[in-house]
Amino acid sequence: MIVLRERKQVGVLYHYIKPEALNQVWKLGGLVSTYPYVSLTRNKTPKKASYFGGRTSRLVFDGDRLSDKFKIEPYQDTGQNRGVGEQEERILWPVRKILPCLFALVRVELADWYATYPEYEQDAEQIKNESPVPVNVVPNWF
Repeated sequence: MIVLRERKQVGVLYHYIKPEALNQVWKLGGLVSTYPYVSLTRNKTPKKASYFGGRTSRLVFDGDRLSDKFKIEPYQDTGQNRGVGEQEERILWPVRKILPCLFALVRVELADWYATYPEYEQDAEQIKNESPVPVNVVPNWF
């Protein structure tokens, strides 16, 4: 007898974050939000850079692995950011509780201007050394 295991096909999900917050993510073992959800996106290149203000790094997750453990729901903003095209996905999660999601983290990506700017080069090197996954420097997504 053949047993089929079906799972939700989510694909790659991104979480944009300020580089200085990455160290806390590693220490806590996951993400923490001040909202009753953790926000992710399918969009690798957001249309509205100001919406992601200062978030010059992004966490790249295996959405399929995340969906095995957490319920992921699509969300469409109907407020001032409507039309940004961010393709948001949310994991409903208690406020200020750690979402243990590092098991699905594939890599960290740093915007090239951040990683090569003299003022931030040392910080970027520290991120690379402390990250539990590979860190890539990629062309700026804004």
